[in-house]
Amino acid sequence: MGWANGWYRILFQLSSDHLTITAWIYSTSVVCILGASLNHFVLIVLLRFPVLRKGVGHLIAHLLLCQFLMCAAPVPVFVARVASLHEDPGSMDCWQCKAQHVFHVILSAILNWNEALSKSKKPETFGTLKSLGTMTGLCK
Repeated sequence: MGWANGWYRILFQLSSDHLTITAWIYSTSVVCILGASLNHFVLIVLLRFPVLRKGVGHLIAHLLLCQFLMCAAPVPVFVARVASLHEDPGSMDCWQCKAQHVFHVILSAILNWNEALSKSKKPETFGTLKSLGTMTGLCK
């Protein structure tokens, strides 16, 4: 019972800001781990079954890869940044760091969608030799 009383005392001595940041770090870490592992699983399924890569499957694979990389690299870096800034609050305002994180995630998602959608568009007249020559500027 003594250890429970100790934890109870520790939790109520913490400020609400500390609890908020700790909850944000843990929730973001859980979402990041789940996102990376589930995207990795679906990518493996797409690679094992080539029929799933036909049509829109290339777009889905591209988006999964982009989101897997986001969950595996930049998001954990931002979580570590917020955690370290919480330990040394004088280096940067914590709310500014959270705002940078949200901005980076939204911007990266928009760029990934834009890149994926632009790569999925095919020329309308692709497929014949004459249309290929017209597209490359060899024929008129």
